Amino acid sequence: MMDIELRSITEGDAEEVYRLIGLCNKPHGFLGPPPSPPIIRTYRGTVAVVRGRILGCALWSLLKTKPVARLQYICVAPMLRRQGIAARLMDAFEGDADGRTCITTVVETNVGMRAMVGRRGYTFAPPSGSTKRRVVVATRAPS
Repeated sequence: MMDIELRSITEGDAEEVYRLIGLCNKPHGFLGPPPSPPIIRTYRGTVAVVRGRILGCALWSLLKTKPVARLQYICVAPMLRRQGIAARLMDAFEGDADGRTCITTVVETNVGMRAMVGRRGYTFAPPSGSTKRRVVVATRAPS
């Protein structure tokens, strides 16, 4: 079993996180390019580090105008999937939400992410978007 460290994202992580998001979202028809490193630096987040490399991340924002936490990106490198890392990253996001409603957008074809957030109590709005890349919004009320 690999030693996986979870820690808060730092400004210096932006380039590596950028590459990871690009790698992870290709199979699901990601809606546009990953956010640029300067944009990544504006998010709150947690990274999963294995042997000094960032191989998982979750990026989110806490809305200032509403009691909402929005998960913008979550990804785990393909070779580390199905080991509970995404669930640990979700724990970090939901913990930082601190009583806010949690929302995220999921590409309809990403069945793994849809299953994970469904198990965590998120509900789904009807799909929207083009027929090629339909998305669903998943929401979980504060507990």
